[in-house]
Amino acid sequence: MKYSVKLRMAMVLFALFFSFVHNYAQNTAPKGQGIQFFTGTWEEVKAEAKKQNKPIMVDAYTTWCGPCKMMSANTFPDPKVGEFYNRHYVNYKIDAEKGEGKDFARQYRVDRYPTLLFINGEGEEIYRTLGYQQPAQFIMEGRKGLFDQKTLLAMQQEYNSGKRDVTFMRQFAMLLWAGSLPQYNQIAAELLATLSPEELKQPENLNFVFDFATTLNSKAFDVLLANRQMFAEVVGAKEVSEKIVSVAFQALPDVAAKHDKNMFDQIVNTVKKSGHENADEYTYYVGLDYYNGTADWKNYITTANQYMGKFKTENPNLLNNVAWEFYLHAEKKKDLKNAVKWAKRSVEIQPAFYNHDTYAALLYKTGNKKEALKIAEKAVELAKQARQDYSETQKLIDRIKAGQ
Repeated sequence: MKYSVKLRMAMVLFALFFSFVHNYAQNTAPKGQGIQFFTGTWEEVKAEAKKQNKPIMVDAYTTWCGPCKMMSANTFPDPKVGEFYNRHYVNYKIDAEKGEGKDFARQYRVDRYPTLLFINGEGEEIYRTLGYQQPAQFIMEGRKGLFDQKTLLAMQQEYNSGKRDVTFMRQFAMLLWAGSLPQYNQIAAELLATLSPEELKQPENLNFVFDFATTLNSKAFDVLLANRQMFAEVVGAKEVSEKIVSVAFQALPDVAAKHDKNMFDQIVNTVKKSGHENADEYTYYVGLDYYNGTADWKNYITTANQYMGKFKTENPNLLNNVAWEFYLHAEKKKDLKNAVKWAKRSVEIQPAFYNHDTYAALLYKTGNKKEALKIAEKAVELAKQARQDYSETQKLIDRIKAGQ
């Protein structure tokens, strides 16, 4: 069966961020080196927020959550993240499975991790975002929690009256972004069109461009690509390449839904030229995701065989997901033989119901019914332990025992 994590997320998050997991710390960041988290009860946090006249940023996490650990290892300690969140928020961590965290999770309907909530001093939710956030992205999400309708109306009037100075335009674009209003892209493009090369070099403008380079064909992304070396000197070459790859991948679902081959080619080219150390591997990810989304199984199978032969992945979810697609869509013996090998390796790395189910299905499809029965029964055993639905696996067992 296909693992519940989307294929693209299973691949890209693993490949981009796995290195952060090994050295994470779930505790608070050292003072001055990132976000400073308030320690105390939830009621005490709300009281502190009222005292400081600030909203609260809550990191609702669990101890087993990989992306939560990546936030603690990479994002929360970032100096720019710390500077932003310490200035604008009272910051708080809560384990959603322990102590008052259980009540918090029920009250705010938290069931995915990490959930980053923005809450006022009265305990009213303003905004939330889910999952791993890179530093620049997390800062942009934090701005959404600061959205103020009165300020927006005042700035809109100033804009309509002809105000266009650089500082005003930056702040106006940021406020529009915070309110999820589409006009932010227009204002950002208008600002960037007026910046001289010397003005662009100013740190506040470079950071603005980097933050707003969120979509493939935006003006900010074009400026980032055209001035990659300058940005690398300010924010780091690795950060620039990861930003480019991230923006490219975010465009894929819509591109696949529209079967837009020209945009697909543009994404491939963007990833190839990203400068990322794993750019070659990521171009295969782009292909797999696009061909999966467009149900182009011939090209999917070709790309998967090429990728698996070249990179020898040890990601159990990726091995399983590709093997499952081969079970559903491949017919050639050579392809199915490869899929059996990948499913078996997934089981060896991380034994679980989902990959045992895939492995059993492939063994059955390739005629090895004796081994398929053995693996399917093991899958059911694992499913019972995890309280998962194994009805389809049981049907496979029944067919095998019936001699079908």
